[in-house]
Amino acid sequence: MKEKLLKFLPSAEKLILAGCVFMTPLIFFTDLTKNPYIAQDLLLALLMCAFLLCRALKVLLTGELVLKFSKTDVFMLTFAAVSLFSLFFNLARGGNFLALIGEFSQKGDVFVFSFVGAWFLAKAVNAGGWEKFRPDFYFNFALWSFCWFLFNVFGGVFFWVYAALMWAWAAYICMKRLKDVTLFAVLDIFLAVCAICCFYGILQNAGLEMIWKININYEFGARAISTFGNPNFLSSYLLVFLPLAFLRFIKARTGGEQFTFLLTLFVFCAYLAISMTRSSWLGAAAGGFILLLFKDFRTLLMKAKGKAVFAVVFCLLVFFLWPSGMQKDDKTYSSAAAERIEELSALNEASAFTLDAGADKINPAYHQRLMMWACGLKMFKESPFIGKGLTSFQMNYGLCQGGLIFRNPVLGGIKTQANEAHNQFIQVLAESGLLGLAAFVLLLAFGALEAIKALRAEKNPDSRLIYLCLLAGLAAFCADNTLNITFRAVIPAFAFWFVFGLLNNISYRAEVKKIKTAAVYLICGAAFFCAFVAASWQISYFGAEVSALEGYKAFAKGDYALAAERLKKADRNPAVRAEAAFGVVNALIQTAEYDEAMSYAERGIKKYPGYYEFYLRAAGIKSGLGENSAAAEYLKKALLLYPENLAAVQAWAKFAAVLPSVRTAENAAFAKELLKIFPHEQELKLAYGLSAFSAGAYAEACALAGQVLEEDLFNPDFYELAKLCRDKGYVGEELLKKAEVFKAARAKVKKFKTGPALEKEISALQAAYPESPSAALLLAEICFNKGEYAKAALLLEPYYSDFKYFKPLGFALSSARLNAGETEKAKEPLQFILSYDKHDEQALTRLKNMENL
Repeated sequence: MKEKLLKFLPSAEKLILAGCVFMTPLIFFTDLTKNPYIAQDLLLALLMCAFLLCRALKVLLTGELVLKFSKTDVFMLTFAAVSLFSLFFNLARGGNFLALIGEFSQKGDVFVFSFVGAWFLAKAVNAGGWEKFRPDFYFNFALWSFCWFLFNVFGGVFFWVYAALMWAWAAYICMKRLKDVTLFAVLDIFLAVCAICCFYGILQNAGLEMIWKININYEFGARAISTFGNPNFLSSYLLVFLPLAFLRFIKARTGGEQFTFLLTLFVFCAYLAISMTRSSWLGAAAGGFILLLFKDFRTLLMKAKGKAVFAVVFCLLVFFLWPSGMQKDDKTYSSAAAERIEELSALNEASAFTLDAGADKINPAYHQRLMMWACGLKMFKESPFIGKGLTSFQMNYGLCQGGLIFRNPVLGGIKTQANEAHNQFIQVLAESGLLGLAAFVLLLAFGALEAIKALRAEKNPDSRLIYLCLLAGLAAFCADNTLNITFRAVIPAFAFWFVFGLLNNISYRAEVKKIKTAAVYLICGAAFFCAFVAASWQISYFGAEVSALEGYKAFAKGDYALAAERLKKADRNPAVRAEAAFGVVNALIQTAEYDEAMSYAERGIKKYPGYYEFYLRAAGIKSGLGENSAAAEYLKKALLLYPENLAAVQAWAKFAAVLPSVRTAENAAFAKELLKIFPHEQELKLAYGLSAFSAGAYAEACALAGQVLEEDLFNPDFYELAKLCRDKGYVGEELLKKAEVFKAARAKVKKFKTGPALEKEISALQAAYPESPSAALLLAEICFNKGEYAKAALLLEPYYSDFKYFKPLGFALSSARLNAGETEKAKEPLQFILSYDKHDEQALTRLKNMENL
C-alpha cells in the first residue's frame, strides 16, 4: 500500500500542477454566484491545499523532508511576515476590527494562494533545457478550444457531463505534456492558456459568445474580459509570457512551429489592443526595453534579423490596426489603440495633471488614479512605519475620498469604491508602511539579481534566452502595475509569483533530510490543519456568494422575506461583499422590521466604514422612527464620505433648518463646505444661515440672509432670519420694508388677479425696482392671468440670463412659454434646473408632461 501511494503521489502532484496552471484561468461559472470568477479562486485554493496534503503524505510515508531553499526565499518570507504583521498590528490597535477581518477574508486569498502558494509550488518544477516543439500538444488544445462551441447544444445533466469530459480531456493533454515536470513543459501550458483566453476574448469582442448565453461582458462594453472577469487582468497575465512567445517564434525551426507561434503572437497582440489597457501597453514597452539591454537577446536579433523585423512589424500592425467596438451598431471602423489613446486628449496642459483640474480637463481613468494615490499617501502619513494593514486599502479609501471631493467638487463625478490603489508600490506603502515597501522592493531587486546570476551561469544559450524572456515578462508586469491592480488579482498574481519563483529556484537542487518521528507528525499535523482551514475558508466564501445571489434574485422577485433569509446567511461570512449586508437592510425595511434593519445597518457601518450607503439607510430608518436628530447625524456622516449626494444634502439641510439641536458651529462650517459644491441650493443656504446664527456667527449668517432676500423677496424663511439679524443690528430696516412691500403686492395679485389699477401699481413697483426679478414676476403673473402668455415670457426673459438659478423665475418663464405655444423653449429652464438639482420633483413632473404632449 505504501509503495502504491508513493507511486501515485507524483502523478497526483502533476495533475494538481496542471490544474493550477491550466484549469484555474479557464474555468468559471456565471450562474452560481454574482461574481462568476469566485470559482477560479476556490479551485486554486483547493488545488493548493491538495498539493500541500500530497507533500505532507509523502513526509508521513517516507519520514523524509524534501527542501529546495533559495536565497530569495529569505526576502520572500520577510515580505510575507511584514505584511501579516501590519495586519495583526492594526487589528490589535483596534478601531476597525470587523472591517479589517472582512477585508482580509475577502482578499487574503491573493496573499495566501497567489503569492505564498505559487512561490512554493514553483519549487516542484525542474529546470531542464530547451525542448523540441510538440505539435500534438498545441493541436489538441486548439481542437479542445473549438469543441467548446458545442457546449450550448447540451442542457440539463448532459451540460455537466459534456463539461466533465472536456476537462478530463484537458487533464490528459496536460499530464502527457508534463511527463517530465520541466520549466519548458510548464511554460508550454502557460502559453496555451494565454492563447486560448486571448482567442476567446477576441470572439467576445466580435460578439461571438462561445459558452454563455448571457452577456458576461456588460460591465466593460467592447473591452472583452475573456475568462478573467476584467480586461486588465488578462492583459497583465499575457505580458508575463509575451516575450517568450516572441522568442518561440524567432527560434522556430519548422513551418508548423512558426505558424503556431505567429498565430500565438497574433492573438496576444490583438487582445492587447482590444483590452484597451494602457498600463499593459506601457508594460509591454518596458519589457521590450529590458530585453534589448541584454547582449544575448541583441545577438539573437542580429542572427535572425529578417524574422525579427517581420515579427516586430507584424505585432505592431496587428496592435495598431485591430478595430475597436466591433459590437457597435454603426459598424464604423476605428483603431482600438488609437481610440484609447485619444481618450487622454484632455490631459493637454500642466493643470490637467493635478487633482485641482477643471471639469473640462478631467480624465476619469487618470484622475481616479490620482485620487487613489493621494489617499494611499495619506494612509502612509497616518501610519508610516507599518501601514494601515494588509488588504485594507479599499476600506481606508472610502474614508479618504470625501475630503478630495470637498477640495475639488469636480472629482465627485468620478467617485469610485477603489478596491485597490492602481499602483502596487503605493498600495504596499499604504498597507504595510516603509517596512513593507522596503521588503517588497528588496524581494523584487534581489530576485531579479538572482535570476540574472542564474542566467549568466547557464551554459546553454537557449536556456539563457528563456530566463531572459521570463525576466522581461516579469518586468513588464511590474511596470504595468504602476497603474494597474493585477498584483491583487488571483490568477495574474499567481502567474507572476509562480514564474518569479521558477527563476529563483532553477539553479538550486532539492535536498532530502531524514527527520524524527515527532517532527514528521508535527509537520503533517500543521499541513493538514492549514489545508483544512484554507479549504474551509474558501468553500464557505463560495457558499456565501451562492446564498447572496439567491437573495438578490428573491429581492428582484419581491420575495423580501426569502431575500432577507438568504442574504443574512451570506452576511454571516466575513468575506462577503458589502452588497449582501446592504441587501439585508433593504429587505428588512421592505418587511417593516425596522429595529432589525437598523441593527444590520449599524453592523454594516462597522464592517464597511467607507460605504456611505449604510449611513443613508440608517438615516432613513431613524427618520421613519421619528429620531430626526440621529437621522441628521447619519446623513452628515454619509456626506463626509460622499458629499456630492444631492438628495442627502437636501435632507440634511431640512433637518438643520428645523432642528435647533443640529444648528451648531460645527454644522455651520459643514454647510459652508457643502455650499462650495452646491452653491445654488436654497435649503442648504438656509441651514448654513440658521446654524451660523445659532452659533453666534451673526455677520456670516446675516450677510447670507440679506443676499438671498435681495434676490428672492418672497422667501419667508430668509425674511424671518433677516428679522432676527435686524434685532442684532446686522440687517437694515430698508431691506425688510422692501420685502414687506413686495409681500403686500403679491397678496393683491393673488387676490385680484388682474385689473387696470393693479397693473398700474405693479408696473410702478417694477419701475421703482427695475433690477429685481420679483417685480417682474408679479407683472408677468398679471399678464399670465390675462392670457397674455407671450407678453409674460417677454417680461421675464431679460432677467433670466442674470438669475438663472432663481427657480421661481425659471418655472414662471417655462409656463409662459408653454402656454404661448413654444414647447421646446419651455423645456430649457426646466432642463437647466435639473442640471444642478436632478431631484426637483416639480421640474421632473413638468418636463415629463411636456414630453408626453
